[in-house]
Amino acid sequence: MYSIHQMSPSQITFMRVGIEDTLPEAVSFASRYHGLRKPDITLTVEIEGTGVPVASFSTRRIMGDFRKQHWGGSKGNDAISCGEDRFDATLYVLSMPYEQVIGVRDDHDTSDIIGSAHVDWHGPSRVEITNSMCDFFGVSKLAEISPDHFRFVVMTRQQEIEDHKRAVQLRQQPLKRIQTPTEAARELVAALAKLSAADPLVAQGQLAEAIRRSSQIIVDASTYSWDDAVIVADDASEQADAPSTRH
Repeated sequence: MYSIHQMSPSQITFMRVGIEDTLPEAVSFASRYHGLRKPDITLTVEIEGTGVPVASFSTRRIMGDFRKQHWGGSKGNDAISCGEDRFDATLYVLSMPYEQVIGVRDDHDTSDIIGSAHVDWHGPSRVEITNSMCDFFGVSKLAEISPDHFRFVVMTRQQEIEDHKRAVQLRQQPLKRIQTPTEAARELVAALAKLSAADPLVAQGQLAEAIRRSSQIIVDASTYSWDDAVIVADDASEQADAPSTRH
């Protein structure tokens, strides 16, 4: 027998909202429960009477508090608070290995790593996140999250997690400058001017490459919605901003 419980911000304890004979039936009930249309709700599915979830759904976010500090005091070794940032670590936590998730502690290296991934700060700090993690998973302490429970939550958010990972990877890649249509056209004209008339086979290969390049120019122009008028204006602006060589 499996029971379904709901906890909202106004509730100190979970309130049972349903009971089913099998886990699939309980999960189906929970996934369709109207409470999940509201913010800050966590639904848990547990074996009746155990109080420990085997699956959960949540409209909450895992929010961390990053308390910035600097060294001060009479001896210069006191951590003095100098600001605070709140960050959303939901997808970051769900991308972590299970063993690391249940080992997170506040004001510890394990929480500092999560905070540093979201807040750019190079001084001392204190990160608090475990209470929010517990609320998200519907447990009283992180050790209550079983491997199966964690895998269930990750599975239900797999697409969101993958999108997050791709976005992080893109941000970490060095910026690549895309040619403007004018620059690409100039390059194409230069390539055409170098076609070899001495060797027809070589010239044919060069021409094929020029045709491929021209097609790519059209694709890039469409993809990035380039506007030649804007580009010309930008070029003129750059020339106007360039330092004069006159004396």
